[in-house]
Amino acid sequence: MPLFPDDEYHGRWLHRALAMLSSVRLEHARLLEELEPAAWSRTGICEVEGELSILDIARHTTAHDAEHVAKIARLVQLS
Repeated sequence: MPLFPDDEYHGRWLHRALAMLSSVRLEHARLLEELEPAAWSRTGICEVEGELSILDIARHTTAHDAEHVAKIARLVQLS
């Protein structure tokens, strides 16, 4: 699986892509809710960003998703 699977998402309908994103993020939220407080500082190595904690990844993912949703909203308004 490529690191950035843009080609995988190319051509999908907006509602289908947003439904998939929502489903995946709800599952992520469920998993994160189950973590003990100390687990949020556990780290791993990302081949692009280097060492990241679970908290770092959650923050990054939240900001990244917000950027995409804002871009989609702008595109929808233009059409």
